[in-house]
Amino acid sequence: MGIGVRLKEARKAKGWSQATLEAESGVSQQMISKLENGTSDSTSFIADLADALNVDVHWLNSGKGKMADNHATNESAPSYNAASSDAQSIATRYDALPPTLRNLVDQQLQQAEALAAACDGPTLKKYHAQLQANKIIASGALDEFITSPKANAKKHRA
Repeated sequence: MGIGVRLKEARKAKGWSQATLEAESGVSQQMISKLENGTSDSTSFIADLADALNVDVHWLNSGKGKMADNHATNESAPSYNAASSDAQSIATRYDALPPTLRNLVDQQLQQAEALAAACDGPTLKKYHAQLQANKIIASGALDEFITSPKANAKKHRA
């Protein structure tokens, strides 16, 4: 059984179309189709596909081991012992994002951390006020994405 057969098996197990996998992984539907049909054996997208499908990357690539990625299943989802419910909510929502959106969030956090390290008190307070405003905007966009992934995927493809 090749990569394409395993990829299709994992996709079907989630009840996803190729378009949904594209939205969740960032790998084009055309490439997914080529992999599944055996017309491409490229392995450069395997990690993104495995992450989106919550399957073991080694299994997807080689067929060895178990299909399930025990680190990514809902049964073993991490619990957050954060001091605040806001931190717990953010961590849980972050975990629900597809890998491509996690990368964007990570980049924004790195920029914010660098700015915070370089700012004095008054500048940091001004920046904090802007972050609070952005949090309200981002929270609404994130809620829309989480509650309506199909509609959101259609918007981003258009």
